[in-house]
Amino acid sequence: MYARHVTYHAEPGTRDRVVGIIEGLMPRVRQQSGFIGMLMLVDEEHNEYVGVSQWQTRADAEAVTTSILPLAMQELASVLDNPPVTRIYEVHESRL
Repeated sequence: MYARHVTYHAEPGTRDRVVGIIEGLMPRVRQQSGFIGMLMLVDEEHNEYVGVSQWQTRADAEAVTTSILPLAMQELASVLDNPPVTRIYEVHESRL
């Protein structure tokens, strides 16, 4: 399993818009091959948003870069103050 970690920095006061855009893209994300789930972390004090999605394979996680990210960037362009930073991690599930 793999996790795709995307960090966004947005303009102050745009929380509802950012969350709405991401929520609006979720039906398309859910249809992507290998999608397991997603959560979004919001730090409104620092205008930072982190999306963490889980995928069956690294290839599934990487495919979102060409299938969904261009749509997200088109919609988020007016509220982001920097391009998002994306990293993909292999998930290790602790047996403790």
